[in-house]
Amino acid sequence: MKTVNEKFSAGGYPKEAGFKKKDMSLDDFILILQNTKKDISEKKQTEAMESIKNASDSWLSVEGVVVANRLPYIVTLKGTW
Repeated sequence: MKTVNEKFSAGGYPKEAGFKKKDMSLDDFILILQNTKKDISEKKQTEAMESIKNASDSWLSVEGVVVANRLPYIVTLKGTW
């Protein structure tokens, strides 16, 4: 574990596309989905594929924002039972 931490601290693990942090709101994500739907209906295959990949890559960030915003509400509900 110590060796892995030292390697990480020294920059030994490259940052690849899968590790990018994207801050995106649910509203931003919905816009991506709407644009993707439009590209598909207009048969713009290349643009649609790029939008689908962007939505897929962004989902975890959006999910995290949604869960973080709901957590205080869930905790409050549990406290009232």
